[in-house]
Amino acid sequence: MQDTPYGSRLLIADGVTEARDRSGRLYEPGDHLVGRGPFRQPGEVIEALVRDVEHWIGGPRDDDMAALAITRNAVGR
Repeated sequence: MQDTPYGSRLLIADGVTEARDRSGRLYEPGDHLVGRGPFRQPGEVIEALVRDVEHWIGGPRDDDMAALAITRNAVGR
């Protein structure tokens, strides 16, 4: 599970954390999502993650990738 900006939580499977760049370095979601946003909807976090992973690996994914983003709203919102 990764904390993301603006009260969101991001749950990810190994298809994300095992994504490697051309030199073999593993993708670190927390490092790459810091400073991104604001993510107003959970889907925005997922879209940013998918684009970033594909950029990291240099093209389309060849492994499955599962992610679930949950955004917590303030009380009364």
